[in-house]
Amino acid sequence: MAHTNMIAAILVSGAEEEHFGAVARKNNNVPVWPTDPSCETRFSFDQDGNITGLDQAAKDTVGILKLDHRTLVGWRRAAIETFLSPDVIKTRNDVEELIRLIDQPVGGRLAEFCFVIKSVALAML
Repeated sequence: MAHTNMIAAILVSGAEEEHFGAVARKNNNVPVWPTDPSCETRFSFDQDGNITGLDQAAKDTVGILKLDHRTLVGWRRAAIETFLSPDVIKTRNDVEELIRLIDQPVGGRLAEFCFVIKSVALAML
């Protein structure tokens, strides 16, 4: 099974409002798992790193896992700004090339938030 849309889970400690991901999930069922083949198409992202569930199950997943937590939004925004910087992306061809390459492993690893970057890049076309 390919897990091209996954990043490492991070153990988050501290106050409950700082929890997201598996820690926030507790024992709740997650309707959309990262291993779901349709996972990447069930969410959209904007250039600021915000996430939107595109169907009810995806919206529920955002809520359960707190995928809209300010820390995750900030991490996504930083990745988007790095790859979609005006210093890097100057033409439509640059966007198309990024879309073609972003989800290809380099040295066996994917770029962090590659599926987010790809989603935002596709929206730019």
